[in-house]
Amino acid sequence: TNLYYIAQEALYNSVKHSHAGAIKISLEENQNFVVMTIQDDGIGIDPHHPNGGMGLSIIRYRASLIHADIQIENDPKGGTIVSCMIPMDQIV
Repeated sequence: TNLYYIAQEALYNSVKHSHAGAIKISLEENQNFVVMTIQDDGIGIDPHHPNGGMGLSIIRYRASLIHADIQIENDPKGGTIVSCMIPMDQIV
């Protein structure tokens, strides 16, 4: 459920803040982890506010609940990349 809500919040942020034309979501198994990536082609995260607002705080909080490693960064090609790596034993 938390993984779903992380994706939902990342999508909401992409639509509301990034002015993205395209959003890509991927979910992969990588050794003992599940990796979810949400990538958009929008304007990226404001470098003056790298921690973002409430939405990014919610993403980080939900990731902590499932012991996930979360990375939120600007894509060098433009846009934002949200990567969430969850230990397989946390997937129920």
